[in-house]
Amino acid sequence: YRANLDGTDVDEILSNVNGTHMAVDPHNERVYWSNGQHLRRSEFDGSNANSLLHFSDARSFHGLAFDPADPGALYYALASGTIGGVAQINTDGTGYRVLAGGGKWFDIALDSDDSLLLLSTRFVSGNNPRMFRLPTSGFPLSSNSFPNFGSHSRVAVHSQSDSLFWTGPSGPGGGDSVWRSNLDGSSAEIILGRAEDIQVFGDKLYYAQLANPNRVDLWRANLDGSSPELVVVGSGNMTTFAIIPEPSTLAMLVFGAFLAAHKKRPAMV
Repeated sequence: YRANLDGTDVDEILSNVNGTHMAVDPHNERVYWSNGQHLRRSEFDGSNANSLLHFSDARSFHGLAFDPADPGALYYALASGTIGGVAQINTDGTGYRVLAGGGKWFDIALDSDDSLLLLSTRFVSGNNPRMFRLPTSGFPLSSNSFPNFGSHSRVAVHSQSDSLFWTGPSGPGGGDSVWRSNLDGSSAEIILGRAEDIQVFGDKLYYAQLANPNRVDLWRANLDGSSPELVVVGSGNMTTFAIIPEPSTLAMLVFGAFLAAHKKRPAMV
């Protein structure tokens, strides 16, 4: 689905689509999503949907991220025991390059100022989830200390304020919350309650929040978690969403039971 950034004009563009993570290529106006062993894509209007890459082994796609400085590069995370990892591929499906191997990586975010990937992993070092930093050129891989980092954490970066956002437990036995910290993990604090996915756009944090067992709504708040407001009431379980920056005519897509998009000017779709 898609809709305006204020939640109006919800419109279905693709049916029977499942995905766990999502990223947008604003330069070529395409949306990419991970679906198990498939990396899929389509135009912003849902046309020309196809599978860009497929693994026949145990690997599965998870987190996706584009580098604004390199429109042709897509980074993605893989999970499946010892053959997981982080890799880069050109948007046409060529140029596969492994940046880090092993582990079960769940989500990634790109710090465009430092050209570093911020990675969350599910089962590394005794099944303890950890956060890592990785140059887009590849190794060395370094680890930072982050409190209460969950096994399926989502991550997002706000480069202008050098801030990192992630989802994780609020404490021993507690439910998941939205955390904010510096990029090195210092000054970590809880700013919001549980979220299924998070994205930063401008000076706002967008997050998908479980309203009841059968519905996930889309919310937004200031970067400190203040002034939360409901954007879209869901009609089912939203799995992931992504925001489209300029120069696209659209500014947001949402995957799951519904989808949304913001029109900066009349959309050419």
